[in-house]
Amino acid sequence: MSNVFSRWMLLFLLMLMGFLAMAYFGIWHLMWFADISKISFGILTLFLLLSLHVGYMTHRASKTKFLSKKIDIPNWFAERFTMLGILGTGIGIMFMMFTTNFSGETKEVINQVLFGLGTALITTVTGIVCCYLLELQIFNVRRTYNENKQSCCSN
Repeated sequence: MSNVFSRWMLLFLLMLMGFLAMAYFGIWHLMWFADISKISFGILTLFLLLSLHVGYMTHRASKTKFLSKKIDIPNWFAERFTMLGILGTGIGIMFMMFTTNFSGETKEVINQVLFGLGTALITTVTGIVCCYLLELQIFNVRRTYNENKQSCCSN
């Protein structure tokens, strides 16, 4: 197994361990009920699929010493994860504004406001973290490809 694929595999296994820790501590359950838009789960699903795609591309590049242009596909999505997180923020804030009954009891109003803010924060953090982790995987394979390209041309 090549160095670049080993690094990708280590990173992927660490992410899976993080996902399992989130399940163990009940964070998935909290996210499901706090995110009314469910955009964060769309981001996470895309992130998992694109991570597997980057792993495949990494493995293939380590065997052929050639990086396909298809690596630009996950890179495009990584840039959009943050935008999707911000979209969830907007949805959470709009939900908060349109569903909050400001003439009710103070405790009830605060709970409604916090529910909308929960969606806003969860989608934003999910988008930023998934963007960073996917770009880290892409950087791993691109850096190795550039090293291979330079060593090939210097001979």
